[in-house]
Amino acid sequence: MIIPKGKNSEAQPALAECEEPPPNYEESSTPITESVAPSNTKASNYVTIQRYMNSMEESFFIDPTLRLPPALLPSLKAGETEDTRRNLSIGMTMGSIDVDVTIVYNEALSQSSETKRRVILVVKSTLGSINIRLHAADSPNRHPLYLHVCSKAGSTGLSLPRSFAGLITIAAGIGAVELSKHLSQFATPLGDAGKGGRRYFIGDLLNSFNNNANDWSGDEVLIEASLGTVSLKRDDE
Repeated sequence: MIIPKGKNSEAQPALAECEEPPPNYEESSTPITESVAPSNTKASNYVTIQRYMNSMEESFFIDPTLRLPPALLPSLKAGETEDTRRNLSIGMTMGSIDVDVTIVYNEALSQSSETKRRVILVVKSTLGSINIRLHAADSPNRHPLYLHVCSKAGSTGLSLPRSFAGLITIAAGIGAVELSKHLSQFATPLGDAGKGGRRYFIGDLLNSFNNNANDWSGDEVLIEASLGTVSLKRDDE
């Protein structure tokens, strides 16, 4: 469900034209031991929003275990499959985006799931700032997160959940890349990502990969920012 709080409401470096590599998924037999759920709000899934010349200030509760009838599902985008369908997709042309996103978990449904697919979130703006506060269960058994943020012109701010452990790739054009002092304590630099870009691993790098793992299927953030400062912190700061 979407809760409005206000009124009506590409970077050349690493990836051109805000390309979207398909997220992976991983097998899971571990039961979910913790859930995050709004007390008085019904969650939603596969939400698609496209707006033009109108700022957005809203909250979203996304339940990745919620199945919708095919008639209610948005059309698949180019290159998208049922396995990579976006749980939340926001596009803005000329306007700021300020959103609070909570990933909801239903413990019973999560336990019966055969696979633990990544929760796929995509937020894009051609002209205007982007500010995202992302919340998820503080549990190693939750669904992994994949967030793709693309900003052509405007600052980008992202607050990550405490439980985030994974890759961050920032393809920055003109503008600084800033990690909060607290988040920096958990960040391992992995080198540059194009001109002005950065790559980090948040969390325990050595123990996060399987011995023979060639692909990362855990938490991941990709930020493409052509013009504007990129700042990251934890949601409890």
